[in-house]
Amino acid sequence: MRFFVFLLATTLTCSAHAGGSSTPVKMLQFAVYGDNQYLLVVEPLARREGLARDRFIGSCPVFTVIGTYDGKGLLEKGYLPTEQDHLTAIGYLKDTPRELRLGWMGSGFKPLNPDYPCVVASRALQLLGDGDHTRVISWYSPT
Repeated sequence: MRFFVFLLATTLTCSAHAGGSSTPVKMLQFAVYGDNQYLLVVEPLARREGLARDRFIGSCPVFTVIGTYDGKGLLEKGYLPTEQDHLTAIGYLKDTPRELRLGWMGSGFKPLNPDYPCVVASRALQLLGDGDHTRVISWYSPT
């Protein structure tokens, strides 16, 4: 049942908000504070390689994510990720090569200051895919 809810949520979110996209990035910095708070600084490779630009990440020379796990409003509406999903994604980032795919679902990220759209907040992370197709996905809200 949980898998079905995830598929439904993913489908609805993707069609309504074009979520679920990801872009190749080079990790410049990753630090964890406490159990699940983190700072992630990446350089979008799409800019350098001339790939299609993601609406959040692609226009930034450097993209900074300040995040923690805050499932309020996500879990209540049947959306993933759980706190364990978030911690799994944190573990992946700790052990991952310097290049990865970073993306978003729902609203994905929230700029901390409209004047600096390349510094954003995230309320949860999740891994999607496997092997060469693994993506780290950020959630801010389901819509």
